[in-house]
Amino acid sequence: AKIDGKISDLQWAPNHGLLNVSTDNTCSILIEHILQRQVRDGVALVQISNRRLGFANVVRKRKPDGVADLDLESPVMQAFWSGEQYQGLTEINTGVMIKGCHNTASKIVVWSGRAAEVYDISAEEGRCSVHSKFDTNATNMVISSVTDRDSASDAAYLFMAVEGRVEVANLQGTVTKTLAFGEAEGVPLLFDASGSFLAVSTSKNVLRMWNILGREPKPQGNPRRFEEGDSPLGEISDIRVNRDGSRISILARHAERSDGHGMPQKKLYVYDVETDSFMSHDFGPRHYPVSHAWEDADARLLGCETRQLIEIKANPNELYQKIARAEVVTLFATSDNGLRKQDSFTLADDIQGLLGLTVPNIFMCTMEREGKVKVSARLMRDFVGMDQVNLETRKALLEFSFHLTNGNMDEAYRAVKLIKSKSVWENMAHMCVKTQRLDVAEVCLSNMGHARGAMAVREAKKEPEPEARIAMVALQLGLVDDAERLYLQCGRYDLLNIMYQAVGMWDKAVDVATKKDRIHLKTTHFNRAKFLEQQGDIAGAIQFYESAEAHRVEVPRMLYQMREIPELEKYVQRQSDKKLSTWWAQSLESNGKLDNAAFFYQQAEDWLSLVRICCFKEAWPKAEEVVTSALAANPDAPSAVSAAYFLATQYENADMVGEAIQMYSKAGRFYHCVRLARAAGMDKDLVPLALQAPTKVMLDTARYFENKHMYDQAVQLYQKGGNSSRALELCFSAKLFDNLRSIADDLGENTDPALLAKVGDFFMSHQQYDKSVQIYITGKQLKKAMEQCEKHNVAITETMAEKLTELLPAKDEDEAGRNDMLRRMAELCVKQQNYHLATKKYTQAGMKDKAMDSLLKSGDTEKIIFFAGVLRSKEIYTRAANYLQTLSWHTDAEIMKKIIEFYTKAKAYQQLALFYDACSQVEIDEYRDYDKALGALNESRKFLLKAEKDTSALDQRIRMVKVFVQAKSVVKSDPDEFLKVCFSLVDQAQSDSAVQVGDVFALLVEYFYSVQDYRQAYAQIEKMRAKRIVLGPYLEQGMVQDIYRHMGVQVQQEDDDGVDEDIDG
Repeated sequence: AKIDGKISDLQWAPNHGLLNVSTDNTCSILIEHILQRQVRDGVALVQISNRRLGFANVVRKRKPDGVADLDLESPVMQAFWSGEQYQGLTEINTGVMIKGCHNTASKIVVWSGRAAEVYDISAEEGRCSVHSKFDTNATNMVISSVTDRDSASDAAYLFMAVEGRVEVANLQGTVTKTLAFGEAEGVPLLFDASGSFLAVSTSKNVLRMWNILGREPKPQGNPRRFEEGDSPLGEISDIRVNRDGSRISILARHAERSDGHGMPQKKLYVYDVETDSFMSHDFGPRHYPVSHAWEDADARLLGCETRQLIEIKANPNELYQKIARAEVVTLFATSDNGLRKQDSFTLADDIQGLLGLTVPNIFMCTMEREGKVKVSARLMRDFVGMDQVNLETRKALLEFSFHLTNGNMDEAYRAVKLIKSKSVWENMAHMCVKTQRLDVAEVCLSNMGHARGAMAVREAKKEPEPEARIAMVALQLGLVDDAERLYLQCGRYDLLNIMYQAVGMWDKAVDVATKKDRIHLKTTHFNRAKFLEQQGDIAGAIQFYESAEAHRVEVPRMLYQMREIPELEKYVQRQSDKKLSTWWAQSLESNGKLDNAAFFYQQAEDWLSLVRICCFKEAWPKAEEVVTSALAANPDAPSAVSAAYFLATQYENADMVGEAIQMYSKAGRFYHCVRLARAAGMDKDLVPLALQAPTKVMLDTARYFENKHMYDQAVQLYQKGGNSSRALELCFSAKLFDNLRSIADDLGENTDPALLAKVGDFFMSHQQYDKSVQIYITGKQLKKAMEQCEKHNVAITETMAEKLTELLPAKDEDEAGRNDMLRRMAELCVKQQNYHLATKKYTQAGMKDKAMDSLLKSGDTEKIIFFAGVLRSKEIYTRAANYLQTLSWHTDAEIMKKIIEFYTKAKAYQQLALFYDACSQVEIDEYRDYDKALGALNESRKFLLKAEKDTSALDQRIRMVKVFVQAKSVVKSDPDEFLKVCFSLVDQAQSDSAVQVGDVFALLVEYFYSVQDYRQAYAQIEKMRAKRIVLGPYLEQGMVQDIYRHMGVQVQQEDDDGVDEDIDG
């Protein structure tokens, strides 16, 4: 719409189709008008603007059998029917503002609500002319597409909605009949005509239908309200009637009193005339239908255009935007099955919407960039690749699609079973790949006689992804690109890899396996190697056998089968692979080529086989050299150990006992060493060999020595073999006391208690008290062990103390006895100055004070602090703080902090007050910092008050220090007051005062020196000398010399026996 002036505001009235446009001077209300479009009787009609519309022919030229006649079609039209190109429109500029339009194959009528125009058209030739014009107030009208059978003319009729009735008029607008509506039915609003039927919807949502074939329109059925039971289904916004008048499709808005009044519903309704009922299809959330059309010939097939509101976000910083996405859905409508969805597809961005459908095509209108409107054709899903079939086949395919949609496979198969053309079935199978209909594909492959393909598809049905199943159909039909696309779409790279291999696309197969299917990478390399081997490409086959790590078996097999023995030997040498070298060496050995075999065995480091060849040739030194060098390189190498064992057996068979024992020893087979040594009577060498043998062999050898009365060796082997009891018995029986001492360390709890007691007594008798205590502990003789420790002051170690503690009775059995024994251990530890262990045992005995005593004696500050924190006893806190005061606490802030913490936790306020007093004195003596000293004295007074002690003496000291601090603070601001206070303090000098008189004198001297009053400064220094106060700690030597120099006096040497005096208040 064109608006004069600058637009300042726009306001939309939703659900009413009104738009308010405001400019600087005017306000206009615009009415929304939906552009009309439809396909009827083979003509596509599209309204382009308010005074312009276009039409185009959408009937294909066909032969008598229904097959498209390509000889009569131009290349442009062939491209149109294949969907590759759009068809332009023949445009009409009307003489009226178009409110609506309707057409037949040869006529178009347009109306404005005040006038109407009828045009004669020839869609095939692209021409039109005005047939008639007349005035009319009709708000809606349709033109019939049937002629009057009772008249010789081909006259069509107009059905017009005028003031609450339907007027039937000829094409000149002359009214010949009237169809009346009752008051209860309402005013006729919406029309549609198809074939010989006219459908009308009224303002009160009442549906009526007439058969308009013949001179008199005949009502079909009774008027029907748009409601289910007594509940209205909504407000009808558009209707379409099918070809045989059996069904009316309905678009509706929500009813007045419902939520969302005026908003389009998400459902498409169909009124079934035969059953007098409504069926519906819900398009889901945010989908709503905007237009619909019945198929021109089949009364069951219906197309519907829907819009979907989706929200997308262009980028994170932008708000969501609502975008309408268009979709076309095709449905079958039957009385038995209701509405069933047959197919759907999304419209491209340049497609404006659905026009109509005529099997096998769906027609849509498009808007090009230049604003030019055209018509596009799209083959229905079930006819892809079969647009050239005859009428009979087309009908069969439509029946097939219908029954398939309803899930009736038996009927679907019966519908197409008479089709004999393999090309039709093959085209259907190709269509199934594009539409992903596996069930249909099985039928197609069966009718094609493609047994292998049918079997492969049945196997593919085991795959979980639909795309993977249909990809197998594509593969069987040779549609490699489609199969590739489907496998990629579902992410089945394993099947894609197999497909690439099957069609010989090896580079792609390896690429997919490398990037996406690594679990099958070696298999892919192996299969490629097999393929190249069959092609005779030996070098390529070897390369990929190596990539598959199958070259050790496959390459020798391949070369051997080809009788390429020299090439095989070169390959083995070139590879330097141990397994390959071993295999080739075995082959050479079996052919008697021992020297060559030995070379490859050495290359493979197969020492056992190499020694076997040396032994066969009786080259003993060479065999021993191989074993020695192999073991030196890697003593744990299985091949080297096996070689040593094999050589040892050969030596034994040759009665070379010494050499055999040596090789058995290198092989770690000491059982055989012992066996040979005993058989040969080599008792001197037997003990070291037996000590390296397994326990069973060791004990057996010990019995051997015991039987021969060689007790030293027997005891040694019994001890190492873990039979310490027998070793001790032999020691006592054979009086091997030296051996007894070494055995004692290995005795355990499993040793006979009587024997342990005997050993303990033995060590007691030989004054080896520490060993006797150890034996008593092992024998669980607690009291005896403790008595020996106390009697002979045996040093108690941490390990010994823990073992003794483990032998004590539990607390709930004998707590007093347990604590007494722990006390005795602790006292002995204190005696031995093992204070840490004593602390531990005192603590276990519950004697915390004793524990702290021991710890204090140790002087371990860190542990004392930790122990005090663990015990949390007032007394312990106090003792720990007292100990910490003995340290250099004034130089260690952490210790000072702990002292304050412990006294505070112990509530020892008097001690804490004394500590703060000591702190103040340190600040005065060491640092001459009276400000900090005053703070410490105040803290001391606070805690003395908590301890309820007298603070009078302390208060006097605080007063004196405070006076001195105040005097220091006014030295610059009020010198007279400063001098008055300082001279007063000097006059009050006492021995136990809070302020040192030397500090007062020093302050006076420094003041007089700063004001260059050298006489007074000198006088104060002399007073300090008179009071025998050492100058060094208080005055800088340079300042003193400068004062004396100004006074012309020689600096006197100080005596070392000077004293400091304090000021008491």
